[in-house]
Amino acid sequence: YMPMIALRGLTVFPKMTVNFEVERTISINAVNKANDGSRLIFLVTQKDIFKESPTLDDIYSVGTVCTLKQFVRSPQGIMRVIVEGICRAKLISAVDKNGFFQAEILRLAEMPASKHSIRTDGYLRQAVTSFGTYLESSGVAGSSIQLFDLAATNDPGYASDYIVQNMAIKPSEKQRVLETLPPLKRLRLVLDILARELAVLEVEHEISSRVQDQFSRMHKESILREQLNIIKSELGVDDEESELDIYREKVKALGLNDEIEQKLLKEVDRLSRQPFGSAEASVIRSYLDICLDLPWNTKTQEHLDISSV
Repeated sequence: YMPMIALRGLTVFPKMTVNFEVERTISINAVNKANDGSRLIFLVTQKDIFKESPTLDDIYSVGTVCTLKQFVRSPQGIMRVIVEGICRAKLISAVDKNGFFQAEILRLAEMPASKHSIRTDGYLRQAVTSFGTYLESSGVAGSSIQLFDLAATNDPGYASDYIVQNMAIKPSEKQRVLETLPPLKRLRLVLDILARELAVLEVEHEISSRVQDQFSRMHKESILREQLNIIKSELGVDDEESELDIYREKVKALGLNDEIEQKLLKEVDRLSRQPFGSAEASVIRSYLDICLDLPWNTKTQEHLDISSV
């Protein structure tokens, strides 16, 4: 039996040192209880991070037994806690005891890795390479130190836990890794997660690059147009008969009702805001040309009586 905290959006792995903030009174009481006793505390993740008062159905069944290393209370009533994971454990039951969760747990022994082989070395090397690419693509500071720590181990279980602890992925994905006990199977799962995250990052970078290119092009065109206006002003070039002014004059010359005229003038204003040579500008020009070619206010004499024809 030991005090328990239900974590929101955080999963702690064995042999990992993690810091987090505690706000709920029931969790602060659990930290105080652990500090007064063996300094052991059971940390388990909530399924729904927005659940303020979780029940047993709202938390996962596998968590981590941790040692309470340090905690600091702030004047705002928030407690910052540093823990170090010891081992995985399964939650058997939990009761609210004197304002904190007291959990009955079953410690899960770390399964030994199979005999070291070339295949294991291959998985580990691929894990280091993929994790390095992930850190570089994510722009994580201090990535070289993390890679050095990872490359120094021959334990596929530790490598799996280390990688996932330092990845920004969904808590449900981290929980899958926490609940996978065979070390090599766990590492294969982590490699699958890394491959998917790298694919997602590649798409994100591609989208970001396209947006940046489009913005740069529009910015460049805006500067060039402004420079052109300044040059025309310096040269005294009369720009009143510009394309936009011609469109406006043609629209006003049609003698349309206010609603239709304002609609067409609004399209002219839209055209003025389009980058030079853009596809949308071509569409607006075509639309205006068609509208201006229509026979507005033009009437013909109709013969409705057949006998008079």
